[in-house]
Amino acid sequence: MLVSTLPYLTDISLLALILLAGVLVSVFSLRFKLPDILLLIILGIFFSNFFSFPLSFLASLSIFALVMIIFDSTSRFKLEEVNKLFPYSIKLVALFFIFNLIFLTFFTHFLFSWEFTIQAFLISALFAALMSGTDSSSVLSLLSVKKHRTNEILEFESIINTPITLLVPLIIIDFYQGVLETNIVLQTFAQNIMTGIGTGLVLGLIVFRLMKKNYIWNLSSLVLIAVALIAYSLAEFIGGSGVLAVTTLGMVFAVSVIREKVELEKFSGIFTNFLRIIAFILVGLIIKEPLAKAGFDALFIIKSILLFIVYIMIRYLAVRIASYHLNLSSKEKWYMALNVSKGMSVAIIIFILSKIEIPGLVTVLTLSFLFMIYSIVVASITTRFAGHFLGKNVELKQLKHPKVETPMPKRKLKKKT
Repeated sequence: MLVSTLPYLTDISLLALILLAGVLVSVFSLRFKLPDILLLIILGIFFSNFFSFPLSFLASLSIFALVMIIFDSTSRFKLEEVNKLFPYSIKLVALFFIFNLIFLTFFTHFLFSWEFTIQAFLISALFAALMSGTDSSSVLSLLSVKKHRTNEILEFESIINTPITLLVPLIIIDFYQGVLETNIVLQTFAQNIMTGIGTGLVLGLIVFRLMKKNYIWNLSSLVLIAVALIAYSLAEFIGGSGVLAVTTLGMVFAVSVIREKVELEKFSGIFTNFLRIIAFILVGLIIKEPLAKAGFDALFIIKSILLFIVYIMIRYLAVRIASYHLNLSSKEKWYMALNVSKGMSVAIIIFILSKIEIPGLVTVLTLSFLFMIYSIVVASITTRFAGHFLGKNVELKQLKHPKVETPMPKRKLKKKT
């Protein structure tokens, strides 16, 4: 009777149940040394058969978790690492994006027999662009278990390409519907990047300067959460990238001198882990509605697996070219190629696109869901056997080929007369 009178108690109870089940799954994964992301998503799909939350609530909480995961991870970056990682990560992002738009678009069109029209190619390019990003929440969660130079590159790559995953598919949809002109695409993209970086930089310099000498127990930690959310929402509101705003904010925090910084980092890590468990379960709940619109058959699954194999080969080609000047072994290159997991960013775009009625879009949503599952399974297995691929750790200072130094000439000793 009380539950029917106070319906919010039902939502609280269900959220508590989700958290408890997520913690048990995480403990199970830790016990058997398995990444828990896939199990949490499957748990969310299982829960979706019994109850549901408002989709706006699911999307908002997922974005909240994405913000905190990015902030917590980037706040631990060192400036020296960023300087060394950026050229290689940005090269990998650019190559992977270009190769996907060329090759993945073609093979997607070929395997699924769409009409050879501009609109049909735009739908294929939409899928290729959506698959060009590696989800930062998934990658940062999977790769946090082992410190290695390849993991550092992959983590930074996932942060850089998240705006591409979130922005480019929506630009393609605007092109398809004829509401976006070609001459303003670059302007929109540049504004998105610069506004996001500027928002995070300004907020970080102001807030963390005030926190330099002032520390209030139990309140300073909440300030971090509030500032991270404000950076994301403000950047998005004024036309910038919220992900880049939070990334910049985290880097400013990393180089700032703040009282009780270690305690703030501990709280941020614990709170982020709580949100991470909830968020990946919610991913399973979010994708249930668009997934219900799609039909599955054996031929479709076989084609999707073949396309995913092509996708991995495209990824390996991009990794191989991007790491040409790095001292990477063949196993390390395959490790980077196989770690291409999708997650919350793809789920959010699936949720947005599911509201649009466009021919062929259901196929894109279905393929996106399958690729998300395939990529997480492959990345989880690869991470589980990371020791086989990576071996001994290599410090960041060894990213470039060591310079060959000529030995100093020996001094001739004068003979004593």
